[in-house]
Amino acid sequence: ANIKSSLKNPLKPKLEPGRPVMGNPQAFMLVVEYSDFLCPACRRGAANLERLLAKHPDKFKVMLKHNPSGDLSRQVALYFEAIARQSPAKAQRFSRQIYERQSELAQKGLRVALDVVKDLELDQTRLSRDLADPELAQRLKDDAAEGKAFKLGGTPAFVVAGVALRGPAPVSAFEDVWYISKGKQPPPIKK
Repeated sequence: ANIKSSLKNPLKPKLEPGRPVMGNPQAFMLVVEYSDFLCPACRRGAANLERLLAKHPDKFKVMLKHNPSGDLSRQVALYFEAIARQSPAKAQRFSRQIYERQSELAQKGLRVALDVVKDLELDQTRLSRDLADPELAQRLKDDAAEGKAFKLGGTPAFVVAGVALRGPAPVSAFEDVWYISKGKQPPPIKK
């Protein structure tokens, strides 16, 4: 009932050209993820999204937006966006490795992210220039403001087909939105 109600008045995230999309760019169902690289629930949510993309490579694609909880989270998100300008695939590798090293990042700070960056074989001059680009800093502010306007609360949060999902949603939650948005009944939950 909540999904059907949300589909009648869908949330409409701003979709900027050039932002990286994880998964098959031709997939027809876009999941917009609002995340924080230091949030343990976001790490679980990201793992669930990887399972979703592996299970349904032609149905779903994912765009990451940011809702950083503090300065370190904001810096790491800025690195993600700057890396994505050079290579969306490398930005995804960065994201995956940051989540894998999340506890270490929280303890040791930005130097953990810099270690990850070193292994990505990036154009360092371009990376420095992109990190200083005020457009990327504004993008992070706009992402957080959009999530707040949608009343998404904490992280992670997702918007799929205009429907908000909060917390590290399981694969089945995204599948339910897909089925209902297509006018179909979701399959019964297996016990």
